[in-house]
Amino acid sequence: MKKIFQIILIFLITVFFFDLSSFFLFDKAFQILVPSYKNSTEGRAYPQNYFIKHKTRGFDINSNFESITSTKPVEAGTYKVWGNEIGCFDDSINRIKKNPSKKTIYLAGDSLTWGYTPFDKKFGYLIEKNLNYHVIKCGVTHTGQLHQYKKFKEIYNMGYKPDIVIVNIVGNDVDNDFFFPHSTIIDGWMIEDVKWCLQEDELYWERIEHTKLQKQYTSYKHGEEFNFERIKKSIKYYSASSVLTYVYVKKIKKRYTKNKDNKKCNFSKSPYGFEDYVYNSSSFSLANRETIKKWIEDSKTNNYKIYFSFTGNYYKHYNQQKTFINSLSGNTIDFSEWIKEKKLKRKELYWKYDGHFNIKGNKEYSKFLINKANL
Repeated sequence: MKKIFQIILIFLITVFFFDLSSFFLFDKAFQILVPSYKNSTEGRAYPQNYFIKHKTRGFDINSNFESITSTKPVEAGTYKVWGNEIGCFDDSINRIKKNPSKKTIYLAGDSLTWGYTPFDKKFGYLIEKNLNYHVIKCGVTHTGQLHQYKKFKEIYNMGYKPDIVIVNIVGNDVDNDFFFPHSTIIDGWMIEDVKWCLQEDELYWERIEHTKLQKQYTSYKHGEEFNFERIKKSIKYYSASSVLTYVYVKKIKKRYTKNKDNKKCNFSKSPYGFEDYVYNSSSFSLANRETIKKWIEDSKTNNYKIYFSFTGNYYKHYNQQKTFINSLSGNTIDFSEWIKEKKLKRKELYWKYDGHFNIKGNKEYSKFLINKANL
């Protein structure tokens, strides 16, 4: 019994000193490995008030707002982020008004187009710097083509009419479009408002009312009674060992429960992850297909060139989606083919612990777009 007590004591002392040294000495290195550690932000961990609630799109970037981020990703360090007059992470739109004779490119996409790197390292900035074009850089995190098209049309109707549109495609765009409009803003934080699960191989999902989320958030942040969520937040902030254990137990659990029949509905609070569908015919991908078709038709009506650029991260429905766009006489370009053609090492183009382009990846992707989109 004494020996067991000694082992437990040694274990607890080891954990204590591991947490202590991580907190005071190795916190930055640990945050790169596990970004949720010592992260005091809420929701999707963007700066507070960076996003605002939007009546039709759910949310959008706050216009004329500036802040800093040190979590997008941690590997990129701390850098400024903002929204310009039209709610894009871009320079002032006034530059286009001052010189309207220049050709204009519009970049649509999600967080990969938004940034995850300092502004002057983004591929959109590099294209504008290297060509005599205006580049409207309007990637919005956590969006698919439906949100992106509606934002594009809003900006187009303001009078900013591009000659070329490049829609940057990623694998979870279909998920975003199916649940659109998803996510809401509470106290300046982006909060998920949908949940889904597979129950006996059928997709089941619910939208959570804003008032309910608001009440939960207020209770969690400002309630005086015992609050488990607040305790969890404190543990995530102070205990590196707990965060590490949670992350890897979750990965192991996901790996070994992935293919089991689900008779019980275990809800996911993220809109991402459902893959069991056929792109060309499923109701799950219908909103994405209809939006792409509408965007191609709009480009013909309004006489601008449109490219759908597949950004290089292969996913289950990659080829089906590309074939669908080509069947509508849409223009597709593929960064994966560029990587093979130039004999690049894929892992050198992305942040090590994050799926977004790093500085080298942004630079290479800008070269790819200039070349393949005939800019």
